[in-house]
Amino acid sequence: MKRPVYTKEFSRDFTLETVSIWCDAESTDPRQWTDKQQPKKPFLFFVRDARNVSVYYDTTGIDWIKQELNAQRKQNSNFVTHTIQTFNQKYNAIKDVFENKPILPLEKLNDFTHKLRDLWAWFEAVWWLIDLLEKEDNPPELPALQKIRKQTENLAIGGEETIIKSLARTFPDKAQYASVILVKEAIENKIPSNERLEQRLKHYIYTNKAVFEDKTLQDIEEEYGISIKTEKAVLEGSEFSGQTAFPGKAKGNVRKILNKRDIPTMQEGEILVAAMTTPDYMPALKKAAAIVTDEGGIISHAAIVSRELKTPCIMGTKIATDVLENGDVIEVDATKGKVKKITQN
Repeated sequence: MKRPVYTKEFSRDFTLETVSIWCDAESTDPRQWTDKQQPKKPFLFFVRDARNVSVYYDTTGIDWIKQELNAQRKQNSNFVTHTIQTFNQKYNAIKDVFENKPILPLEKLNDFTHKLRDLWAWFEAVWWLIDLLEKEDNPPELPALQKIRKQTENLAIGGEETIIKSLARTFPDKAQYASVILVKEAIENKIPSNERLEQRLKHYIYTNKAVFEDKTLQDIEEEYGISIKTEKAVLEGSEFSGQTAFPGKAKGNVRKILNKRDIPTMQEGEILVAAMTTPDYMPALKKAAAIVTDEGGIISHAAIVSRELKTPCIMGTKIATDVLENGDVIEVDATKGKVKKITQN
């Protein structure tokens, strides 16, 4: 029997709490918007290394979600409207945290993360409905869905600052480990030892509502009977391409910004290369001669900021962070959507 193949969709500097919320919500059967169970488990898992957290998906699981959303639409003409209304109701209940990033006492932080868990399955449904409806001829619900997409583009990292600062305030002796502590562990007074937390900073795997510090990808493959595609992209020739966000040309040294800790390394006139950007990246973006990202669309943060700063920007290359290294000299022709490696570090 052929094993399902899991591929890395993207990498981010996520907290373990956000990882658990995301993974648990998308691994719960049945989801809140359907009474059907997803046929394969786990649907996704998260792997942390010393720099980032990578998200691996079973792409056949994504296909199942789309099929089930379409089935729900056929069964109930009000399904999309109901999904939008439910999402907005649940989002508005915690909107203040995303907008103001308050430091919360532990009980209120626990309440916020519970509400975010309750929201997440609807968030998943909204985003895949957008993908489906954008392929159709002016469906009436699309503008409302697109408004949600713009509003929630950074939902996954929107509560991160509150989570980290709140845990650090409550447990100052564990502040350096706030990004790898679960709120449930804090509430139940079961925060792991510093030794285990140190290990989590270097490596963990999260799936099926559990965090593993000692398991490898090979262990996960054997335990769940899956195959994990981990090969990095390889550049054939010297050029690759993406989508133009703002036109123009620039030439300079590559500076990879893969997490917040990399931001201070950015030098004036370098080419910023990232999986994607968030508002935290602004100090680095203002120094960039050009911006190149793996991901993103026309309303992504990188696209919006590049237009504001009038900085050449190419998005959606899919391979930039794999095939470029710090110090490589590249030429960015954002008018044509082309990136050319001149010299390799």
